[in-house]
Amino acid sequence: MKGKILMLGMTAGLLPPASAQSSVTLYGLLDAGYVYQKTDGYKDRHAIDSGNVSGSRWGLRGSEDLGNGLTALFLLEGGVDIDTGTQAQGGSLFGRWAYVGLRGGFGEVRLGLHRNFGYDWGAAEASPFGAAWSNAAAGRTLGYRSGDFGPNGGRLQNSAFYVSPSFGGFQAGVGYSFSANADEQAGTKNNNRVLSAGLRYRNGPLRGALTYEKLRATEQIATRKDASNLQAALNYDFGPLRLYGAYGRVEDGNGGIFAGHDKVDSYTVGASIPVGKGSILTSWQKAKQARVDGHALAYLHPLSKRTDLYGFYNKLTDDDVDTRQVSFGVRHRF
Repeated sequence: MKGKILMLGMTAGLLPPASAQSSVTLYGLLDAGYVYQKTDGYKDRHAIDSGNVSGSRWGLRGSEDLGNGLTALFLLEGGVDIDTGTQAQGGSLFGRWAYVGLRGGFGEVRLGLHRNFGYDWGAAEASPFGAAWSNAAAGRTLGYRSGDFGPNGGRLQNSAFYVSPSFGGFQAGVGYSFSANADEQAGTKNNNRVLSAGLRYRNGPLRGALTYEKLRATEQIATRKDASNLQAALNYDFGPLRLYGAYGRVEDGNGGIFAGHDKVDSYTVGASIPVGKGSILTSWQKAKQARVDGHALAYLHPLSKRTDLYGFYNKLTDDDVDTRQVSFGVRHRF
């Protein structure tokens, strides 16, 4: 069970005394397992790695009822590599999420470090592997994690985001980063600015997301282009299985597999199949002009509501270089 702390007052030297009670939740996820990796032209790798299926993390989330339907909220989440005990996301204490905001009948406003919508909404609807599962992740061919639209997988620093309430299953959002990957500099054009927008639908067996990111690149690097990323994803639960499909297009990409191409079209299909207490997951993905494609097969077996075992195989081909991975491990939430 997630630890819940009722903040009746703050100790001197930490924070000013609160005038009203506020709830804070401590939570986390730990994932580690054995990995075998074979890449053409390189020696084989055997390792115990952290975050094979889900990035290991811990966090704090909280809220305060301000009355009249208004709530203050915050989220702080940091990644940790439990195979070494070090902080992930380049050593940032809260490199996964860090924002404060307000929620009301109008929706939510969040200020701080926030994932772009291609990552936050799009990946989960595009593939049964979502944004995780190592080389099976949707972001191996979709553009949200290219580096143009926020570092560390698509996390936008110095940003303001708005997320609407849900209307009949539809939810919309828009965000803007004044400087996506560094502190803001004087002069707007000296910063990498990113617009992110999304429309999501979740109602019954049908889920989908349409997302868009646009980079306005800093003028301090003459060769850096104004990249864009469009993603459309849909999945449906038929009962015996849930089917996934997605399309993406990156134009004028600067990083990763998208660099050097005017455009890259990406395609993903996948399925999640319940088997006993667990699930079989499978997917195929392709980034056409970049000559990248991959397929994956996995089994996820729950031991409880908070703990599960996993095993997977995936193969990713990048410009005729094959990388194969096999992994077995355990994931625990608290």
